[in-house]
Amino acid sequence: MQQPLNLLDVAGLALVAITLGTHIRDGCDVDAELIRGLCGVAVLVQFLRLLYYAMPVPGLGGFVSMVIEVVKDLSMFFVFLGILFVGFSTSYMVMQPELTASAVFTNQFTLIFGNFDLTSGEGAEAKPLFQTQLSKFAEDVLSTVRALQAELGQLRTAVQQREQPAVSARSEE
Repeated sequence: MQQPLNLLDVAGLALVAITLGTHIRDGCDVDAELIRGLCGVAVLVQFLRLLYYAMPVPGLGGFVSMVIEVVKDLSMFFVFLGILFVGFSTSYMVMQPELTASAVFTNQFTLIFGNFDLTSGEGAEAKPLFQTQLSKFAEDVLSTVRALQAELGQLRTAVQQREQPAVSARSEE
């Protein structure tokens, strides 16, 4: 049961059993979106099972084995990423209680991939939300830098004014 392909077999059979059980249990009142989602994942798992038959092909077998090993090594990274994803999504739900969990998860998912679908504005001036947020962030950073430069300029003039009487007193001596 340690082999990834055996796990794919079990996962594929479990998804088919869950889909059939949902159909039998709910009959005509079954949620079509749930069934579509389960069937979509089941089809993907069944196609991944085809990789087993690629193992004897000289160029493809080693590649499939390498990809399987890399995915096994990345499993803890995906656990870490999932914990961060759920943590950030939960914090957004706490900060913005008017949003639904679905909206927050969708927003977080699109933020991971650079807001590929969300837009701000209408028509020709519509820009991806990420660019809008990035430009606001850049404006904030620039205004902070300008404010710091102004403060440093004031400090510099104050220090120069304090040093001028001391320098003129030394030159008189």
